[in-house]
Amino acid sequence: MDRPAILVGLHLRQQRVSTKTFGAANKTQMVEVLTALHTHPDPQQPWRIKMYNRHTHSWQSLPQGESAFGAGPIGVEGHARHKESAGLAREHIKAALRILPAQTPLVIFVDTEACRTIWPGLQHAQLGNGPLPGDGLDDDGRPIAVVSINTSYGEVPTPVDRSDARRRDPERPAAPDDWLHQRTTADGKVTSWYLAQKSRTYDGFGQTGSNGSTCTRFTIPEELQKSLLRKDWHSFTATQITVPRPDGHQPQDLAAALCHQSLAWDARTRHPVPLHVAGAVDRNHPEYRGVSFETETAEENDEDAS
Repeated sequence: MDRPAILVGLHLRQQRVSTKTFGAANKTQMVEVLTALHTHPDPQQPWRIKMYNRHTHSWQSLPQGESAFGAGPIGVEGHARHKESAGLAREHIKAALRILPAQTPLVIFVDTEACRTIWPGLQHAQLGNGPLPGDGLDDDGRPIAVVSINTSYGEVPTPVDRSDARRRDPERPAAPDDWLHQRTTADGKVTSWYLAQKSRTYDGFGQTGSNGSTCTRFTIPEELQKSLLRKDWHSFTATQITVPRPDGHQPQDLAAALCHQSLAWDARTRHPVPLHVAGAVDRNHPEYRGVSFETETAEENDEDAS
């Protein structure tokens, strides 16, 4: 990046709520977490990360934003992935993005699997040709790029070997290098980039972490089964990156942004920093994957009691 930019992390997750008392298993709400990393090409300028507070409709420092998020219900009732509910989610997020500093270019990182039903322009079949986050916010002429991140184990192929590597043991797969691999579909319409990596446990705990490189759970020598089957097994992972809207940027530059810039440790996270932080904030909420309509339930109890 050769100029200041705001890197937005857009994390969405639909949470289903089920209560034994009222049988509300069909209730859902959308968990929406937005972070914004304010960057600057000058190494003397500190980068700042902020989080959107939907209760005050403002961007706050990350500690303040996370505190406000954790103090209330985790999701937004009425927002969902389809039809009118998806429209409500789009408008809510659009309003949040609109109050970011004008004129500063935006790069919006989204989770592919979570967001593509809400913004069909993220789907490969019509990449960039349908609704996308940030639509309608470029009236002031600022660039708004969108980068789609997919880490789904069911959709992104898992790297298993690096065939050109030198290795001591020819039967043992070599770990992937820190390379950005480019792939284009046969029709030439969609180009994606892939980052392959080994997990931190695989890399940092000797033989215990890399058991999967020497045998499978079904080929463990009998004398080692008791000790090895109790250990964590880790493999290589991959992140798929597509750029449905580069908006003045080189797509490969956007794909490579923040690949080796994690906040507080010396390894790479699977998601770019803004998206990684947004997901962590969601997981830290006390209602994460739990009942989250306490206020509504309490009101219904009061009505029943009266």
